[in-house]
Amino acid sequence: MCAQIIRESINPHARIIWGATVDESMGEELRVLIVLTGVRSEQIHGASLQNRSQGIRSRSATFIT
Repeated sequence: MCAQIIRESINPHARIIWGATVDESMGEELRVLIVLTGVRSEQIHGASLQNRSQGIRSRSATFIT
């Protein structure tokens, strides 16, 4: 059912890779994880280019040899 809802909600040409596992300890509980890549949408925004470059600069380190 979840896969059907997702498939109906996205581009018909999208590549979907899915998998499932059963954990009896969860009882009737269901967990769904969706990983999206290459999304170009006004509703989904990544970090701006400026924020990305600032983040990279702040991760620099000095090594003492």
